[in-house]
Amino acid sequence: MSDSIISVRNLSKSYRLYSKPADRLKELLFPWRTYHSSFFALQDISFDLQKNEHLGIIGMNGAGKSTLLQILAGVLTPTSGTVEINGRVSALLELGAGFNPELTGRENVDFLTTTLNSGKNITKDATERIINFADIANFIDQPVKTYSSGMFVRLAFAMNIINAPDILIIDEALAVGDILFQQKCMRSLIEFCTQGTVLFVSHDPSSVKKICTKALWIEDGKIREFGDAKEICDRYVGAANEEFGRNYTENIQDIKFEQNISISKSNTVQLSDEISDQKKIKIDLLAHAKSGVFDKYDCIGTREAEILDASFEKINPSDSVVFTGNESCRLVVYLRSLKDLPNAVVGFIVKDKLGQYILGLNSFDCKLPLNILANQVYAVVFEFNLPKIANGNYTIDLAIAEGSVDNYRQLHWIYDALQFGVERFDYRGVMIEPLIDSVYLMQ
Repeated sequence: MSDSIISVRNLSKSYRLYSKPADRLKELLFPWRTYHSSFFALQDISFDLQKNEHLGIIGMNGAGKSTLLQILAGVLTPTSGTVEINGRVSALLELGAGFNPELTGRENVDFLTTTLNSGKNITKDATERIINFADIANFIDQPVKTYSSGMFVRLAFAMNIINAPDILIIDEALAVGDILFQQKCMRSLIEFCTQGTVLFVSHDPSSVKKICTKALWIEDGKIREFGDAKEICDRYVGAANEEFGRNYTENIQDIKFEQNISISKSNTVQLSDEISDQKKIKIDLLAHAKSGVFDKYDCIGTREAEILDASFEKINPSDSVVFTGNESCRLVVYLRSLKDLPNAVVGFIVKDKLGQYILGLNSFDCKLPLNILANQVYAVVFEFNLPKIANGNYTIDLAIAEGSVDNYRQLHWIYDALQFGVERFDYRGVMIEPLIDSVYLMQ
């Protein structure tokens, strides 16, 4: 454990809950009797964080994320268990925490900078660097009790990041700032990661994957999963989709499209001439297959329908095999259902190496209702222009559900089913959505 900067063992935090205020007094007067019930905000939490690792903590509201950070920051005392921290900790937990509301922003910065750097030589320009980073020069000499929430978080973040602690703890505070300040903070956090350790709580899995190397998923006060940030965040999002699907209610009449297209075995959309005979042959081959090629891939869903195979290619065969962006592409998803799906939804999401969503499409948003018959093999074909995305490697998640984008049950979601690379030399930005040419079903 010599490289561990944080070591947590069997950590628990419980609170006493009383049904009425008088029970507190009764328990004080009669200590041999119990008038409370125990609520465990955290229960038996154990993990190690090594040097040069950064931890993102995710989970639903009330899971215990903030309680854990407060214990690590020394604000709360655990009920049981141990915490060992090797390094100087700086925490950004609650708005205004640590500030004296009667002092001005400058006075608070001077006092807290001296306190945080106790035993260290303080650079003369530390205060000015903090003020410049926070960008609240017009109010720095006003009492902080007059500050807005955004000004609080600007000053607090600037002070914590510039004082360069060994461990920086942040609890969703960045959600308060405006988008420009959030981007500024994100750049500073990424830079800080090269010299310190970050513990970061967020409801945004993309931010966790961008900053952190490890992720801790807490559910009902207990560790559900701990490991690689990308893998844990993907499973967290998948679990959220499954939870949403539990509330799915069948109401096909509510699903209306501008184009009234009915797709069935006897009434199929006219096939494009560009679809090769090889794809039709693949449909016939998959019709006799017992399982698809993604059986051992990481996936979620009820598996009442299954994605059997998929391909991603350029439409123009004369193009180079390397993707450069701004070219016409075709994504084909082969699927089969164990039951009739009068309101199926098929889609995909392209992710970068950090697992951040780059673009995506689904048949529902494309106004294509899919009526899938049981035990038949179909190919859903997406044709679109690939935006000029940055150089690098990308993966594609594939999914089939029933319902709509607002009310659905997840049947089969495959993580990182396909992958491709992009090489270009004129990168000037990223488009959020592909330019749709057509989406259709073939059987």
